[in-house]
Amino acid sequence: MKDRHTPYTALLLFFGAALVFSLPVQAKTAEDSVCPQLCQESLGTLSSFQDGGLGRDVWDGGRRRFIADSLEAIDTLPANRHTVPYLRRLLLSATNPALIRNNVRPDEENNLLDLRLQALVRMGFYDDAADLYALIPDGPQTAGQLRAGITALFGRGDVALACLEFEALAPGFLEDKRYRRDADDLQAFFGDVSFYCGQTFKPLQADGKAAGNDKAAAYLEDPEKRLVLTGKTDLSVLPPLLQAYLFGTGRVALSPDVSWKDLPATAALLQLYRAAPAADPGKMDVDADARRARLTLTTALVSYGLLSVDDLKDAYAAAALPASATDDPDKVPDRMRLPALYQALSDVPYGAPQTKNVLTAIKAERDLVPLLPFADVAAHLPPPEDQDPETVFALLRLISASDVPLSPAWNKTIQDLFTQLFTESSNASEVTEEDLVSLYLAASLRKIAAAPDQKKEMFQFIKSRSYSAPALAVLSSYVFSKNLKDNYYSLYEKLIDLTRDDNYVMPLHVSIDSFEKMRSNLSIGEVILTIAHVFRDGGMSGSSHRVLYEAFLTLNTVGLDELSVALGRDVLTAHE
Repeated sequence: MKDRHTPYTALLLFFGAALVFSLPVQAKTAEDSVCPQLCQESLGTLSSFQDGGLGRDVWDGGRRRFIADSLEAIDTLPANRHTVPYLRRLLLSATNPALIRNNVRPDEENNLLDLRLQALVRMGFYDDAADLYALIPDGPQTAGQLRAGITALFGRGDVALACLEFEALAPGFLEDKRYRRDADDLQAFFGDVSFYCGQTFKPLQADGKAAGNDKAAAYLEDPEKRLVLTGKTDLSVLPPLLQAYLFGTGRVALSPDVSWKDLPATAALLQLYRAAPAADPGKMDVDADARRARLTLTTALVSYGLLSVDDLKDAYAAAALPASATDDPDKVPDRMRLPALYQALSDVPYGAPQTKNVLTAIKAERDLVPLLPFADVAAHLPPPEDQDPETVFALLRLISASDVPLSPAWNKTIQDLFTQLFTESSNASEVTEEDLVSLYLAASLRKIAAAPDQKKEMFQFIKSRSYSAPALAVLSSYVFSKNLKDNYYSLYEKLIDLTRDDNYVMPLHVSIDSFEKMRSNLSIGEVILTIAHVFRDGGMSGSSHRVLYEAFLTLNTVGLDELSVALGRDVLTAHE
Protein backbone atom coordinates (compact mmCIF):
# COMPACT_ATOMS: atom_id res chain seq x y z
CA MET A 1 0.00 0.00 0.00
CA LYS A 2 1.39 3.41 -0.91
CA ASP A 3 1.91 6.22 1.56
CA ARG A 4 -0.50 9.10 1.28
CA HIS A 5 2.39 11.51 0.75
CA THR A 6 4.92 11.44 -2.07
CA PRO A 7 8.60 11.18 -1.03
CA TYR A 8 9.06 14.87 -1.82
CA THR A 9 6.09 15.86 0.29
CA ALA A 10 7.43 13.70 3.10
CA LEU A 11 10.82 15.41 2.93
CA LEU A 12 9.23 18.86 3.08
CA LEU A 13 7.03 17.85 5.98
CA PHE A 14 9.94 16.36 7.83
CA PHE A 15 12.17 19.41 7.39
CA GLY A 16 9.23 21.60 8.35
CA ALA A 17 8.77 19.64 11.53
CA ALA A 18 12.44 20.06 12.38
CA LEU A 19 12.12 23.84 12.05
CA VAL A 20 8.79 24.29 13.78
CA PHE A 21 9.49 21.95 16.67
CA SER A 22 13.15 22.63 17.27
CA LEU A 23 12.29 24.20 20.64
CA PRO A 24 11.36 21.97 23.62
CA VAL A 25 7.68 21.03 23.67
CA GLN A 26 5.89 20.45 26.96
CA ALA A 27 3.16 17.81 26.85
CA LYS A 28 -0.27 18.82 28.07
CA THR A 29 -1.05 17.81 31.62
CA ALA A 30 -4.47 16.56 32.69
CA GLU A 31 -5.16 19.95 34.28
CA ASP A 32 -4.17 21.89 31.13
CA SER A 33 -6.14 19.70 28.75
CA VAL A 34 -9.02 21.15 26.80
CA CYS A 35 -10.48 17.64 26.91
CA PRO A 36 -10.15 15.94 30.32
CA GLN A 37 -10.39 12.17 30.75
CA LEU A 38 -14.17 11.78 30.53
CA CYS A 39 -14.17 13.99 27.44
CA GLN A 40 -11.48 11.81 25.85
CA GLU A 41 -13.34 8.62 26.73
CA SER A 42 -16.51 9.91 25.09
CA LEU A 43 -14.87 10.23 21.66
CA GLY A 44 -15.86 7.87 18.87
CA THR A 45 -15.97 7.76 15.09
CA LEU A 46 -19.39 6.06 15.21
CA SER A 47 -21.60 8.72 16.73
CA SER A 48 -25.06 7.30 16.02
CA PHE A 49 -26.93 4.09 15.37
CA GLN A 50 -27.21 5.10 11.72
CA ASP A 51 -23.44 4.96 11.22
CA GLY A 52 -23.00 1.75 13.21
CA GLY A 53 -22.58 3.06 16.75
CA LEU A 54 -23.98 1.12 19.69
CA GLY A 55 -25.38 4.15 21.51
CA ARG A 56 -23.98 6.62 24.02
CA ASP A 57 -25.30 4.51 26.89
CA VAL A 58 -23.40 1.37 25.87
CA TRP A 59 -21.32 1.52 29.10
CA ASP A 60 -24.34 2.24 31.32
CA GLY A 61 -24.02 0.19 34.51
CA GLY A 62 -20.58 -1.09 33.57
CA ARG A 63 -17.73 -1.32 36.08
CA ARG A 64 -14.63 0.72 35.21
CA ARG A 65 -12.12 -1.83 36.48
CA PHE A 66 -13.80 -4.71 34.62
CA ILE A 67 -14.01 -2.69 31.40
CA ALA A 68 -10.39 -1.53 31.64
CA ASP A 69 -9.05 -5.00 32.43
CA SER A 70 -11.07 -6.54 29.60
CA LEU A 71 -9.88 -3.94 27.06
CA GLU A 72 -6.29 -4.43 28.14
CA ALA A 73 -6.59 -8.20 27.64
CA ILE A 74 -7.65 -7.93 23.98
CA ASP A 75 -4.64 -9.10 22.00
CA THR A 76 -6.06 -10.71 18.86
CA LEU A 77 -9.23 -10.98 16.82
CA PRO A 78 -11.98 -13.16 18.30
CA ALA A 79 -12.36 -16.28 16.18
CA ASN A 80 -16.01 -15.67 15.32
CA ARG A 81 -17.19 -13.78 12.29
CA HIS A 82 -20.14 -12.26 14.13
CA THR A 83 -18.27 -11.19 17.28
CA VAL A 84 -15.58 -9.13 15.53
CA PRO A 85 -17.92 -6.51 14.00
CA TYR A 86 -19.67 -5.97 17.35
CA LEU A 87 -16.34 -5.56 19.14
CA ARG A 88 -15.10 -3.10 16.51
CA ARG A 89 -18.33 -1.08 16.76
CA LEU A 90 -18.02 -1.00 20.55
CA LEU A 91 -14.45 0.32 20.44
CA LEU A 92 -15.38 3.04 17.94
CA SER A 93 -18.71 4.16 19.44
CA ALA A 94 -19.11 7.64 20.90
CA THR A 95 -20.32 7.13 24.47
CA ASN A 96 -21.21 8.82 27.73
CA PRO A 97 -18.56 7.55 30.20
CA ALA A 98 -20.31 9.34 33.07
CA LEU A 99 -22.69 6.36 33.11
CA ILE A 100 -19.86 4.02 34.16
CA ARG A 101 -19.76 2.86 37.76
CA ASN A 102 -16.34 4.05 38.93
CA ASN A 103 -15.38 1.26 41.32
CA VAL A 104 -11.83 2.57 40.83
CA ARG A 105 -10.74 6.19 40.46
CA PRO A 106 -10.54 7.30 36.82
CA ASP A 107 -6.89 7.82 35.94
CA GLU A 108 -4.48 7.34 33.08
CA GLU A 109 -4.09 3.61 33.74
CA ASN A 110 -7.79 3.03 33.12
CA ASN A 111 -8.31 5.73 30.49
CA LEU A 112 -10.75 4.03 28.16
CA LEU A 113 -9.64 6.02 25.11
CA ASP A 114 -6.06 4.84 25.58
CA LEU A 115 -7.20 1.26 26.05
CA ARG A 116 -9.56 1.34 23.06
CA LEU A 117 -6.84 2.74 20.79
CA GLN A 118 -4.35 0.13 21.96
CA ALA A 119 -6.86 -2.72 21.50
CA LEU A 120 -7.65 -1.57 17.95
CA VAL A 121 -3.94 -1.46 17.11
CA ARG A 122 -3.28 -4.92 18.57
CA MET A 123 -6.10 -6.38 16.48
CA GLY A 124 -4.77 -4.68 13.34
CA PHE A 125 -7.52 -2.06 12.87
CA TYR A 126 -4.97 0.58 11.92
CA ASP A 127 -7.29 2.79 9.86
CA ASP A 128 -9.92 2.84 12.61
CA ALA A 129 -7.36 3.58 15.32
CA ALA A 130 -5.84 6.41 13.27
CA ASP A 131 -9.28 7.95 12.67
CA LEU A 132 -10.13 7.74 16.39
CA TYR A 133 -6.73 9.20 17.32
CA ALA A 134 -7.39 12.17 14.99
CA LEU A 135 -10.50 13.12 17.00
CA ILE A 136 -8.55 14.00 20.16
CA PRO A 137 -8.86 17.77 20.66
CA ASP A 138 -5.51 19.54 20.98
CA GLY A 139 -3.60 16.34 20.21
CA PRO A 140 -2.80 13.29 22.36
CA GLN A 141 -3.07 13.87 26.10
CA THR A 142 -1.21 10.76 27.24
CA ALA A 143 1.83 8.80 26.13
CA GLY A 144 -0.42 5.80 25.54
CA GLN A 145 -2.48 7.78 23.05
CA LEU A 146 0.64 8.98 21.23
CA ARG A 147 2.15 5.50 21.03
CA ALA A 148 -1.07 4.00 19.70
CA GLY A 149 -1.51 6.90 17.29
CA ILE A 150 1.99 6.62 15.81
CA THR A 151 1.64 2.84 15.43
CA ALA A 152 -1.77 3.25 13.77
CA LEU A 153 -0.42 5.84 11.34
CA PHE A 154 2.43 3.49 10.44
CA GLY A 155 -0.11 0.70 9.87
CA ARG A 156 -2.25 2.92 7.66
CA GLY A 157 0.75 3.89 5.57
CA ASP A 158 0.95 7.49 6.81
CA VAL A 159 4.63 7.14 7.74
CA ALA A 160 5.44 10.81 7.08
CA LEU A 161 2.61 11.97 9.35
CA ALA A 162 3.63 9.47 12.05
CA CYS A 163 7.18 10.84 11.96
CA LEU A 164 5.85 14.39 12.20
CA GLU A 165 3.84 13.43 15.29
CA PHE A 166 6.95 11.88 16.80
CA GLU A 167 9.18 14.87 16.09
CA ALA A 168 6.59 17.31 17.40
CA LEU A 169 5.40 15.56 20.54
CA ALA A 170 7.99 13.06 21.78
CA PRO A 171 10.24 15.62 23.54
CA GLY A 172 7.38 16.97 25.64
CA PHE A 173 6.26 13.53 26.79
CA LEU A 174 9.82 12.54 27.67
CA GLU A 175 10.04 15.57 29.95
CA ASP A 176 6.60 15.00 31.46
CA LYS A 177 6.78 14.15 35.15
CA ARG A 178 3.96 11.63 34.78
CA TYR A 179 6.27 9.25 32.92
CA ARG A 180 9.35 9.24 35.12
CA ARG A 181 8.74 5.65 36.17
CA ASP A 182 8.21 4.58 32.57
CA ALA A 183 10.96 6.73 31.11
CA ASP A 184 13.08 3.79 29.91
CA ASP A 185 10.16 2.09 28.15
CA LEU A 186 9.00 5.35 26.56
CA GLN A 187 12.53 6.21 25.48
CA ALA A 188 12.89 2.76 23.90
CA PHE A 189 9.67 3.21 21.91
CA PHE A 190 10.66 6.66 20.70
CA GLY A 191 14.11 5.29 19.84
CA ASP A 192 12.44 2.69 17.63
CA VAL A 193 10.30 5.33 15.94
CA SER A 194 13.37 7.49 15.35
CA PHE A 195 15.14 4.54 13.75
CA TYR A 196 12.21 3.79 11.42
CA CYS A 197 11.83 7.43 10.41
CA GLY A 198 15.57 7.84 9.92
CA GLN A 199 15.79 4.76 7.73
CA THR A 200 12.73 5.78 5.72
CA PHE A 201 13.72 9.39 5.08
CA LYS A 202 17.50 9.30 4.68
CA PRO A 203 19.54 11.39 5.24
CA LEU A 204 17.29 13.24 7.64
CA GLN A 205 18.55 11.24 10.58
CA ALA A 206 21.59 9.16 11.42
CA ASP A 207 21.61 5.56 10.32
CA GLY A 208 22.47 4.19 13.73
CA LYS A 209 20.42 1.20 14.80
CA ALA A 210 18.28 1.42 17.88
CA ALA A 211 18.60 -1.38 20.38
CA GLY A 212 16.50 -4.43 19.53
CA ASN A 213 15.88 -3.35 15.95
CA ASP A 214 17.75 -6.14 14.20
CA LYS A 215 14.53 -7.55 12.75
CA ALA A 216 13.47 -4.12 11.54
CA ALA A 217 16.88 -3.38 10.04
CA ALA A 218 16.63 -6.44 7.81
CA TYR A 219 13.53 -4.97 6.19
CA LEU A 220 14.42 -1.28 6.26
CA GLU A 221 17.86 -1.76 4.75
CA ASP A 222 16.48 -3.88 1.88
CA PRO A 223 13.48 -2.15 0.24
CA GLU A 224 12.73 -5.32 -1.76
CA LYS A 225 12.42 -7.59 1.28
CA ARG A 226 8.88 -8.71 2.08
CA LEU A 227 7.23 -10.48 4.98
CA VAL A 228 5.70 -13.49 3.23
CA LEU A 229 2.72 -14.98 5.07
CA THR A 230 2.76 -18.76 5.12
CA GLY A 231 0.95 -21.35 7.18
CA LYS A 232 3.74 -21.08 9.77
CA THR A 233 3.92 -17.29 10.09
CA ASP A 234 3.74 -16.11 13.69
CA LEU A 235 3.26 -12.35 13.79
CA SER A 236 3.70 -12.27 17.56
CA VAL A 237 7.46 -12.65 17.17
CA LEU A 238 7.61 -9.31 15.35
CA PRO A 239 7.53 -6.03 17.30
CA PRO A 240 4.11 -4.33 16.96
CA LEU A 241 5.67 -1.25 15.38
CA LEU A 242 7.39 -3.38 12.75
CA GLN A 243 4.15 -5.24 11.98
CA ALA A 244 2.35 -1.94 11.47
CA TYR A 245 5.15 -0.53 9.33
CA LEU A 246 5.29 -3.58 7.06
CA PHE A 247 1.53 -3.75 6.53
CA GLY A 248 1.21 -0.01 6.04
CA THR A 249 4.01 0.28 3.50
CA GLY A 250 2.95 -2.69 1.41
CA ARG A 251 5.82 -4.90 2.50
CA VAL A 252 3.66 -7.97 3.25
CA ALA A 253 2.82 -10.66 0.69
CA LEU A 254 1.03 -14.00 0.62
CA SER A 255 2.69 -17.29 -0.16
CA PRO A 256 1.00 -18.72 -3.28
CA ASP A 257 0.17 -21.94 -1.42
CA VAL A 258 -1.09 -20.50 1.87
CA SER A 259 -4.63 -21.47 2.87
CA TRP A 260 -7.13 -18.90 4.09
CA LYS A 261 -7.41 -20.87 7.35
CA ASP A 262 -3.68 -20.49 8.03
CA LEU A 263 -3.46 -16.71 7.70
CA PRO A 264 -2.77 -14.83 10.96
CA ALA A 265 -5.78 -13.53 12.87
CA THR A 266 -5.39 -9.82 12.28
CA ALA A 267 -7.51 -7.09 10.74
CA ALA A 268 -4.31 -5.86 9.10
CA LEU A 269 -5.15 -8.32 6.32
CA LEU A 270 -7.56 -5.60 5.22
CA GLN A 271 -4.51 -3.55 4.23
CA LEU A 272 -3.41 -6.33 1.88
CA TYR A 273 -6.93 -6.75 0.53
CA ARG A 274 -7.30 -3.05 -0.25
CA ALA A 275 -3.92 -2.97 -1.93
CA ALA A 276 -4.62 -6.06 -4.02
CA PRO A 277 -5.94 -5.07 -7.46
CA ALA A 278 -9.59 -5.89 -7.97
CA ALA A 279 -10.30 -7.77 -11.18
CA ASP A 280 -13.04 -7.18 -13.69
CA PRO A 281 -14.74 -10.57 -14.21
CA GLY A 282 -15.02 -9.80 -17.90
CA LYS A 283 -11.39 -8.91 -18.42
CA MET A 284 -8.13 -10.69 -17.73
CA ASP A 285 -6.54 -7.47 -16.47
CA VAL A 286 -5.03 -9.01 -13.34
CA ASP A 287 -2.76 -12.05 -13.36
CA ALA A 288 -3.93 -15.36 -11.95
CA ASP A 289 -1.62 -15.23 -8.90
CA ALA A 290 -3.01 -11.83 -7.87
CA ARG A 291 -6.58 -13.08 -8.25
CA ARG A 292 -5.78 -16.17 -6.21
CA ALA A 293 -4.22 -14.05 -3.45
CA ARG A 294 -7.27 -11.80 -3.36
CA LEU A 295 -9.54 -14.86 -3.16
CA THR A 296 -7.52 -16.24 -0.22
CA LEU A 297 -7.63 -12.89 1.57
CA THR A 298 -11.34 -12.48 0.91
CA THR A 299 -12.20 -15.91 2.34
CA ALA A 300 -10.14 -15.25 5.47
CA LEU A 301 -11.66 -11.81 6.00
CA VAL A 302 -15.20 -13.17 5.54
CA SER A 303 -14.42 -15.79 8.19
CA TYR A 304 -13.58 -12.95 10.61
CA GLY A 305 -16.64 -10.89 9.73
CA LEU A 306 -14.55 -8.13 8.13
CA LEU A 307 -15.96 -8.64 4.65
CA SER A 308 -19.40 -9.78 3.50
CA VAL A 309 -20.44 -12.90 1.65
CA ASP A 310 -21.14 -10.64 -1.34
CA ASP A 311 -17.42 -9.81 -1.40
CA LEU A 312 -16.64 -13.53 -1.58
CA LYS A 313 -19.14 -13.91 -4.43
CA ASP A 314 -17.31 -11.14 -6.29
CA ALA A 315 -13.99 -12.90 -5.72
CA TYR A 316 -15.41 -16.15 -7.07
CA ALA A 317 -16.79 -14.36 -10.11
CA ALA A 318 -13.40 -12.73 -10.78
CA ALA A 319 -11.28 -15.86 -10.31
CA ALA A 320 -9.11 -16.62 -13.34
CA LEU A 321 -10.08 -20.05 -14.68
CA PRO A 322 -9.46 -22.03 -17.86
CA ALA A 323 -12.20 -21.61 -20.45
CA SER A 324 -13.34 -25.22 -19.96
CA ALA A 325 -13.53 -24.97 -16.16
CA THR A 326 -17.15 -23.84 -16.00
CA ASP A 327 -18.17 -26.84 -18.11
CA ASP A 328 -16.54 -29.32 -15.75
CA PRO A 329 -15.49 -27.87 -12.34
CA ASP A 330 -13.90 -31.21 -11.44
CA LYS A 331 -11.07 -30.51 -13.91
CA VAL A 332 -9.74 -27.48 -12.02
CA PRO A 333 -7.45 -27.54 -8.94
CA ASP A 334 -9.18 -28.17 -5.64
CA ARG A 335 -8.73 -24.63 -4.32
CA MET A 336 -10.40 -23.20 -7.46
CA ARG A 337 -13.23 -25.72 -7.66
CA LEU A 338 -15.78 -23.59 -5.82
CA PRO A 339 -15.10 -20.45 -7.90
CA ALA A 340 -15.48 -22.59 -11.04
CA LEU A 341 -18.78 -23.96 -9.74
CA TYR A 342 -19.98 -20.45 -8.86
CA GLN A 343 -19.16 -19.16 -12.34
CA ALA A 344 -20.95 -22.14 -13.90
CA LEU A 345 -24.11 -21.27 -11.96
CA SER A 346 -24.00 -17.53 -12.58
CA ASP A 347 -26.48 -17.52 -15.48
CA VAL A 348 -28.31 -20.76 -14.75
CA PRO A 349 -31.82 -20.90 -13.19
CA TYR A 350 -32.44 -22.86 -10.02
CA GLY A 351 -33.10 -26.53 -10.59
CA ALA A 352 -30.71 -26.81 -13.54
CA PRO A 353 -28.40 -29.84 -13.74
CA GLN A 354 -25.48 -27.86 -12.29
CA THR A 355 -27.24 -27.69 -8.92
CA LYS A 356 -26.33 -31.34 -8.49
CA ASN A 357 -22.72 -30.17 -8.36
CA VAL A 358 -23.72 -27.77 -5.58
CA LEU A 359 -25.07 -30.65 -3.52
CA THR A 360 -21.90 -32.63 -4.15
CA ALA A 361 -19.73 -29.69 -3.09
CA ILE A 362 -21.80 -29.04 0.03
CA LYS A 363 -21.49 -32.64 1.16
CA ALA A 364 -17.76 -32.77 0.41
CA GLU A 365 -16.65 -29.43 1.89
CA ARG A 366 -16.22 -29.45 5.66
CA ASP A 367 -15.37 -25.75 5.96
CA LEU A 368 -18.58 -23.84 5.50
CA VAL A 369 -17.15 -20.35 4.97
CA PRO A 370 -16.08 -21.02 1.35
CA LEU A 371 -19.57 -22.44 0.72
CA LEU A 372 -21.48 -19.39 1.94
CA PRO A 373 -21.87 -17.94 -1.60
CA PHE A 374 -23.97 -21.01 -2.40
CA ALA A 375 -26.34 -20.64 0.57
CA ASP A 376 -29.02 -18.85 -1.43
CA VAL A 377 -28.90 -21.64 -4.03
CA ALA A 378 -29.23 -24.24 -1.26
CA ALA A 379 -32.12 -22.35 0.35
CA HIS A 380 -34.06 -22.38 -2.93
CA LEU A 381 -33.53 -26.07 -3.56
CA PRO A 382 -36.52 -28.18 -2.52
CA PRO A 383 -35.89 -30.72 0.25
CA PRO A 384 -34.52 -33.96 -1.26
CA GLU A 385 -37.43 -36.22 -2.10
CA ASP A 386 -35.68 -39.33 -0.88
CA GLN A 387 -35.02 -37.66 2.51
CA ASP A 388 -31.41 -38.81 2.37
CA PRO A 389 -30.15 -37.71 5.84
CA GLU A 390 -26.64 -36.88 4.63
CA THR A 391 -27.95 -34.56 1.93
CA VAL A 392 -30.63 -33.03 4.15
CA PHE A 393 -28.21 -32.21 6.96
CA ALA A 394 -25.54 -30.94 4.55
CA LEU A 395 -28.05 -28.46 3.14
CA LEU A 396 -29.30 -27.48 6.59
CA ARG A 397 -25.73 -26.90 7.82
CA LEU A 398 -25.03 -24.44 5.03
CA ILE A 399 -28.39 -22.67 5.18
CA SER A 400 -28.28 -22.42 8.98
CA ALA A 401 -24.74 -21.00 8.91
CA SER A 402 -25.86 -18.16 6.65
CA ASP A 403 -28.37 -15.34 6.86
CA VAL A 404 -30.43 -16.65 3.95
CA PRO A 405 -34.15 -17.24 4.69
CA LEU A 406 -35.19 -20.86 4.64
CA SER A 407 -37.95 -21.79 2.21
CA PRO A 408 -41.34 -22.77 3.79
CA ALA A 409 -41.04 -25.98 1.77
CA TRP A 410 -38.67 -27.19 4.50
CA ASN A 411 -41.23 -27.02 7.31
CA LYS A 412 -42.48 -30.58 6.89
CA THR A 413 -38.93 -31.93 6.44
CA ILE A 414 -37.81 -30.36 9.71
CA GLN A 415 -40.83 -31.64 11.61
CA ASP A 416 -40.30 -35.10 10.13
CA LEU A 417 -36.66 -35.05 11.27
CA PHE A 418 -37.73 -34.34 14.85
CA THR A 419 -40.12 -37.27 14.67
CA GLN A 420 -37.54 -39.61 13.12
CA LEU A 421 -34.75 -38.68 15.52
CA PHE A 422 -36.42 -38.01 18.83
CA THR A 423 -39.12 -40.49 19.61
CA GLU A 424 -38.78 -43.38 22.05
CA SER A 425 -38.41 -45.86 19.21
CA SER A 426 -35.91 -43.88 17.15
CA ASN A 427 -32.14 -44.20 17.01
CA ALA A 428 -30.23 -40.93 16.59
CA SER A 429 -26.81 -42.36 17.43
CA GLU A 430 -25.39 -41.52 13.98
CA VAL A 431 -26.37 -37.85 14.14
CA THR A 432 -23.41 -35.50 14.61
CA GLU A 433 -23.45 -32.40 16.77
CA GLU A 434 -23.25 -30.26 13.62
CA ASP A 435 -26.38 -32.02 12.35
CA LEU A 436 -28.30 -31.28 15.53
CA VAL A 437 -27.16 -27.66 15.70
CA SER A 438 -28.20 -27.23 12.07
CA LEU A 439 -31.61 -28.72 12.82
CA TYR A 440 -32.05 -26.43 15.84
CA LEU A 441 -31.07 -23.32 13.88
CA ALA A 442 -33.25 -24.26 10.91
CA ALA A 443 -36.18 -24.87 13.24
CA SER A 444 -35.57 -21.49 14.88
CA LEU A 445 -35.48 -19.77 11.48
CA ARG A 446 -38.86 -21.28 10.59
CA LYS A 447 -40.18 -20.85 14.15
CA ILE A 448 -40.82 -24.59 14.40
CA ALA A 449 -40.94 -26.07 17.88
CA ALA A 450 -40.37 -29.71 18.68
CA ALA A 451 -43.13 -31.43 20.60
CA PRO A 452 -42.62 -31.70 24.39
CA ASP A 453 -41.96 -35.45 24.23
CA GLN A 454 -39.43 -34.86 21.43
CA LYS A 455 -37.66 -32.23 23.50
CA LYS A 456 -37.51 -34.71 26.37
CA GLU A 457 -35.91 -37.32 24.13
CA MET A 458 -33.55 -34.69 22.72
CA PHE A 459 -32.44 -33.74 26.23
CA GLN A 460 -31.79 -37.36 27.16
CA PHE A 461 -29.88 -37.81 23.92
CA ILE A 462 -27.55 -34.80 24.23
CA LYS A 463 -26.98 -35.66 27.89
CA SER A 464 -25.61 -39.03 26.83
CA ARG A 465 -23.26 -37.67 24.14
CA SER A 466 -19.75 -36.23 24.42
CA TYR A 467 -20.59 -33.22 22.30
CA SER A 468 -18.49 -30.07 22.37
CA ALA A 469 -19.33 -27.22 24.70
CA PRO A 470 -20.66 -24.92 21.94
CA ALA A 471 -23.05 -27.56 20.62
CA LEU A 472 -24.29 -28.32 24.13
CA ALA A 473 -24.86 -24.65 24.85
CA VAL A 474 -26.82 -24.03 21.68
CA LEU A 475 -28.84 -27.24 21.87
CA SER A 476 -29.73 -26.81 25.53
CA SER A 477 -30.99 -23.29 24.85
CA TYR A 478 -33.40 -24.83 22.35
CA VAL A 479 -34.47 -27.75 24.51
CA PHE A 480 -35.37 -25.40 27.36
CA SER A 481 -36.23 -22.30 25.38
CA LYS A 482 -39.55 -21.79 27.21
CA ASN A 483 -38.35 -22.52 30.73
CA LEU A 484 -34.61 -22.00 30.71
CA LYS A 485 -34.01 -20.97 34.31
CA ASP A 486 -35.96 -23.82 35.93
CA ASN A 487 -33.89 -26.39 34.05
CA TYR A 488 -30.56 -24.63 34.50
CA TYR A 489 -29.06 -26.83 37.20
CA SER A 490 -30.83 -29.94 35.90
CA LEU A 491 -28.85 -29.68 32.67
CA TYR A 492 -25.46 -28.42 33.76
CA GLU A 493 -24.95 -30.41 36.94
CA LYS A 494 -25.37 -33.53 34.81
CA LEU A 495 -23.10 -32.26 32.05
CA ILE A 496 -20.39 -30.69 34.20
CA ASP A 497 -18.00 -33.57 33.52
CA LEU A 498 -18.02 -32.69 29.80
CA THR A 499 -15.89 -29.58 30.31
CA ARG A 500 -13.06 -29.41 27.79
CA ASP A 501 -10.42 -30.94 30.10
CA ASP A 502 -9.02 -30.78 33.64
CA ASN A 503 -6.74 -27.88 32.70
CA TYR A 504 -9.54 -25.59 31.56
CA VAL A 505 -9.07 -22.07 32.90
CA MET A 506 -11.85 -19.50 32.88
CA PRO A 507 -11.02 -16.58 30.58
CA LEU A 508 -9.61 -13.51 32.28
CA HIS A 509 -12.19 -11.66 34.40
CA VAL A 510 -14.96 -13.97 33.23
CA SER A 511 -16.97 -15.92 35.76
CA ILE A 512 -20.47 -17.14 36.31
CA ASP A 513 -20.91 -14.33 38.82
CA SER A 514 -19.78 -11.82 36.18
CA PHE A 515 -22.50 -12.93 33.81
CA GLU A 516 -25.11 -12.66 36.54
CA LYS A 517 -23.96 -9.11 37.33
CA MET A 518 -24.07 -8.16 33.67
CA ARG A 519 -27.63 -9.42 33.38
CA SER A 520 -28.49 -7.34 36.41
CA ASN A 521 -26.67 -4.20 35.22
CA LEU A 522 -27.74 -4.61 31.57
CA SER A 523 -24.34 -3.27 30.47
CA ILE A 524 -24.13 -4.02 26.75
CA GLY A 525 -20.49 -2.92 26.55
CA GLU A 526 -19.42 -5.33 29.28
CA VAL A 527 -21.32 -8.17 27.62
CA ILE A 528 -19.66 -7.65 24.23
CA LEU A 529 -16.19 -7.47 25.79
CA THR A 530 -16.87 -10.66 27.71
CA ILE A 531 -18.18 -12.48 24.66
CA ALA A 532 -15.04 -11.46 22.77
CA HIS A 533 -12.88 -13.06 25.47
CA VAL A 534 -14.98 -16.19 25.83
CA PHE A 535 -14.89 -16.87 22.10
CA ARG A 536 -11.28 -16.06 21.32
CA ASP A 537 -8.39 -18.42 20.55
CA GLY A 538 -10.15 -21.05 18.47
CA GLY A 539 -13.70 -19.87 18.77
CA MET A 540 -16.24 -21.41 21.09
CA SER A 541 -14.46 -24.75 21.21
CA GLY A 542 -12.13 -23.34 23.86
CA SER A 543 -14.82 -22.60 26.45
CA SER A 544 -16.75 -24.69 28.91
CA HIS A 545 -20.41 -25.41 28.23
CA ARG A 546 -21.38 -23.65 31.48
CA VAL A 547 -19.70 -20.41 30.37
CA LEU A 548 -21.29 -20.63 26.93
CA TYR A 549 -24.71 -21.23 28.41
CA GLU A 550 -24.31 -18.12 30.57
CA ALA A 551 -23.09 -16.19 27.52
CA PHE A 552 -26.15 -17.05 25.42
CA LEU A 553 -28.52 -16.36 28.31
CA THR A 554 -26.87 -12.98 28.97
CA LEU A 555 -26.98 -11.93 25.31
CA ASN A 556 -30.70 -12.63 25.20
CA THR A 557 -31.28 -10.82 28.49
CA VAL A 558 -29.57 -7.55 27.50
CA GLY A 559 -31.29 -7.42 24.12
CA LEU A 560 -28.49 -8.73 21.88
CA ASP A 561 -30.72 -11.48 20.47
CA GLU A 562 -29.36 -10.97 16.96
CA LEU A 563 -25.81 -11.65 18.14
CA SER A 564 -27.00 -14.66 20.12
CA VAL A 565 -28.51 -16.25 17.00
CA ALA A 566 -25.44 -15.32 14.96
CA LEU A 567 -23.14 -16.99 17.48
CA GLY A 568 -25.28 -20.09 17.23
CA ARG A 569 -24.39 -20.09 13.54
CA ASP A 570 -20.74 -19.68 14.46
CA VAL A 571 -20.82 -23.11 16.09
CA LEU A 572 -20.84 -24.33 12.50
CA THR A 573 -18.32 -21.91 10.95
CA ALA A 574 -15.96 -20.74 13.71
CA HIS A 575 -12.21 -21.32 13.38
CA GLU A 576 -11.01 -24.44 15.13
